[in-house]
Parts: sequence; structure tokens; C-alpha cells
Amino acid sequence: LRYYLNADGAFFGQAMQIDPPGYRDGHSGEWIMQPDRLKAAMTLWWDAGYDIHIHCNGSGGLTVILNTLEALEAKSPRGDRRIVIEHFGVSTAAQAQRIAKLGAVVSANPFYFYSMADKYAAGNLGPERADELVRLGSLYANHVRFGLHSDFTMAPIDPLLLAWIAVNRVTADGKARGASEKVPVYTALQGITSNAAYALHMDDQIGSLGIGRKADFVILAQNPMKVDPAKLREIKVLGTVFEGVAAKTP
Repeated sequence: LRYYLNADGAFFGQAMQIDPPGYRDGHSGEWIMQPDRLKAAMTLWWDAGYDIHIHCNGSGGLTVILNTLEALEAKSPRGDRRIVIEHFGVSTAAQAQRIAKLGAVVSANPFYFYSMADKYAAGNLGPERADELVRLGSLYANHVRFGLHSDFTMAPIDPLLLAWIAVNRVTADGKARGASEKVPVYTALQGITSNAAYALHMDDQIGSLGIGRKADFVILAQNPMKVDPAKLREIKVLGTVFEGVAAKTP
């Protein structure tokens, strides 16, 4: 059982809530759910034993989530409930550590970094914070499980592109940024397979192959662990199998 909540506003629209120093032009983000309402909803579904997925783009929204999660965990430990932070645009290194301590999961959209890091560097975040957008390296260093998603139609449905961004940290304009937030190829591949399934609490069914699990997989033209990481997104998909049935080739 899972329930979906919303914290702050859109990444592309500069409506996410940012902790101080905030946006460089002084404007404030927006709440989709005001903090008090978000806390009340988190408490309701936590007490009911649900997994909770929360749309969150900015560090301000993340602060509210983590503060609430800390209080809930102290009152009633989560057990096997999964608290999933969806999108994870702007955050701090300290917040990555708190996520680890609280046992939360992240479903990140690395396309945010790819498409917007250069624009935010020149605009309302500045270079340092833009370099750290979607800070997957910090999650990896703190042993936080994270999946990768495109949030289609915000980004193309292209899992290998998402993995490539996570590994290489190169923007759409071809600029390398935030090298410390890179992750290993294997970890990026987990983000589009087993860890994505874990975030959905479906890792006993999909995301990896095993007895009793659904046979969902693709056949790639090259081994992603052996190609040049810079060419990861260029690997061709030769075939697709869904629940044990091969898709017809065109």
C-alpha cells in the first residue's frame, strides 16, 4: 500500500522551495501542500502503515519532510514502510546524510541536472548550487538507495540516458559539472532496475531476475559495464522481454 503526497512546486518553473540563501533574485517558491497540511498527511498515512511517496523539488520542501519523518520515526519506527522522496532537485550534503540516517529512499530525476544546471548556474542558484543539482554522489556516499526516473513528459523515456547523466554529469550544452556527484556505472544501472523496483516496494517481483519474479529485461548490443561510460547512452536495445514474452521486432 502506498500513498502519494506533494511538498513544493515545480523545478522548471522555479516554484520549488529553497532553504536560505534562497533564490538569487529574492523570489519565493510555492507550496503544493502547506507544511502543516503535509505533516498531518504524512502522519495519517504513516500511522496507517502505508509507503509514502512525496513530490519534492527543493531543499525547503525536503527540510519539512525530513523534520516530520524524524518525529514520526521517533514515535513509531517505520519497519518495512518506504518513504520515497520523488525528484530531488535541490538539496544539501547535510540533507543527504539525514536521508541516510532516517532510512528514506530517493527516486531522482537526473534530467533536471542535464537540462537546467547551466541555466540555473547563470541564473537563480549560481554555479555552486547548480553543480550539485540532483546530488546522487552524496546519496551513494551515504549508502542511500535511489532509483532514477524521467518524470515523463518532463524528460524522454530513456533509462540509459538517465544512467549516462548520473555517471558522467554532463549537461545538454556539453559542460561537465559537479564531478563529485558522479556515481559508478553499476550504481546508475541499479537506479533504472533493482533500486527503482525497491522504491516501488516491488523488488520481490521486478527489477532483477530470480525464481518467482517476472521476467522483464532487455537485450543490449553491448555490455554497459565494459563500454566507455561516455558512450553508455549510445548502447542499442536489441530486444525487450516483458513478463516472459518477447516483444515483436518492427
